[in-house]
Amino acid sequence: MMTEAYCSECCERREMVDAVDDVMKNGRRTVKGKCPTCGAPVFKVVRSETTSTREQSTRLLANVTTN
Repeated sequence: MMTEAYCSECCERREMVDAVDDVMKNGRRTVKGKCPTCGAPVFKVVRSETTSTREQSTRLLANVTTN
């Protein structure tokens, strides 16, 4: 699976090469790689595969309204 990220040197969205999954200190997932055109490092924060923020908010609202 190729991941797109914004290259700040080319000023365009590019498919990153040598992509590697990583996790930041705060627990958010990221993908790091290189721009295929200029070789600059590119970085993208990706949505986690667990429950999304919207689903969590919906659950919290449901709990508040029932209590």
